[in-house]
Amino acid sequence: MCRHLLLAALVLMPGCSAVNWQNFTSSAPQQTVEAHRFVLVDANGKPIAELGAAPGGSGLVLMDSTGKPRAALVLTRSGEPGLKLYDRAGVVRAALVVANDGRSGVALYDEHSRNRAALATNPQGAAALMLLDGAGQPTAVLPSSPARGTPASAQSG
Repeated sequence: MCRHLLLAALVLMPGCSAVNWQNFTSSAPQQTVEAHRFVLVDANGKPIAELGAAPGGSGLVLMDSTGKPRAALVLTRSGEPGLKLYDRAGVVRAALVVANDGRSGVALYDEHSRNRAALATNPQGAAALMLLDGAGQPTAVLPSSPARGTPASAQSG
């Protein structure tokens, strides 16, 4: 009888030790977690957010229930932040950027991702507003002098 109890204790002991060790370590908070990408899923296992590194920088993308991106916070490798907002089809409709040289801007796009309006500042803070037609050609520019610092980014999507 003692021999069977000793054998049972030897067989069960490693399992009990492993369970206790796992419970102890899983309750201790992790100080550092490293990965290239984190995906947050909802209760049904569908991705709703993604945080990750990319060749051009890093970003956080928030997705709707169909998996389409709706908002993205990005940071370029050179440290320039940006925010992109998407419509239901996953098309970028608005963007906000801040360049390292002090330029900043907001751009609005149509359903075909064509830039239709831009409000921007140059490094000295001079502002410009540009409205564009469907072909990307300016229809109105304020101030009317491009020398005031209308950034080239206001002309491209």
